[in-house]
Amino acid sequence: MTTPSDVFQRSFGDPTTARAGAVMLHGLGEHCGRHARHLDLLAQHGIYCRAFDWPGHGQSAGQRGHIESMDTITKILQKQLKGLRADIGEGRQIGLLGHSMGGFLGLYHLAKYPHLADFAWIGSSLIDPAANASSFKQRVARLLNGVCPRFPIKSGIRTNQCRPGPEKRRDPLMHKRLTVRLGVLLADAALELQTNANLMNPDLHLLMTHGGADHVCSPRLSQEFFERLPLKAKTYKLMEGVLHEPFHNETRDEFHATLEEWVEHELSPHLDKPSFAKSTI
Repeated sequence: MTTPSDVFQRSFGDPTTARAGAVMLHGLGEHCGRHARHLDLLAQHGIYCRAFDWPGHGQSAGQRGHIESMDTITKILQKQLKGLRADIGEGRQIGLLGHSMGGFLGLYHLAKYPHLADFAWIGSSLIDPAANASSFKQRVARLLNGVCPRFPIKSGIRTNQCRPGPEKRRDPLMHKRLTVRLGVLLADAALELQTNANLMNPDLHLLMTHGGADHVCSPRLSQEFFERLPLKAKTYKLMEGVLHEPFHNETRDEFHATLEEWVEHELSPHLDKPSFAKSTI
């Protein structure tokens, strides 16, 4: 079993001069290296970033697409946040960044642990993992989870749903699999997220982005969830005609402009305030 110390990780920026720090959570079947350009961009704006590969993903060990439990996820995130705090020092603000499944896991932990972060960017977020699965498939998944939790299933996500144009070169670190255990734990966490959404810290600064043409994770569901959040400073950006991964070549400039505008005008004026984030969960 992969432990919190086993995951592959990397960093972006200089922690000794950064105004703040953040941890990046990538999505299903991908890896943290795919987010290097926007993490570099944030580092240029004084936000030092740590990123890692979930178990069963990228350069981390484990069966592809398998994560044993939400407790495993929480312990990995806690270790990363403690490492971030050690990197940047006490007092500086801490952020949580997440794409797709990583965005969902970010929202889940921000709602369950309101002291977790001072700010967050959540992109193309999964809100309801069971939205595209029939009730029959859901029942079968739960039965399999009881007898064969590592049984692999295809995610059903196609490359042309994520980004426009043909795939120029296959990324060997990516896959399109998950186990029934991961599917079930995400479905259960979604119910908990809906219950805890109103408990999110009202002082959290939040940017949520979503492509209007995203058929992997519903922009309608993410916007409805966003509107429920009891936050004083929240921004939602719907990028018309954009697919699930706005950080790729054809739409990268629009996405980066959105991220930079939020950092410069909404986040930066508040970064020198004392952090309310705690490194323990």
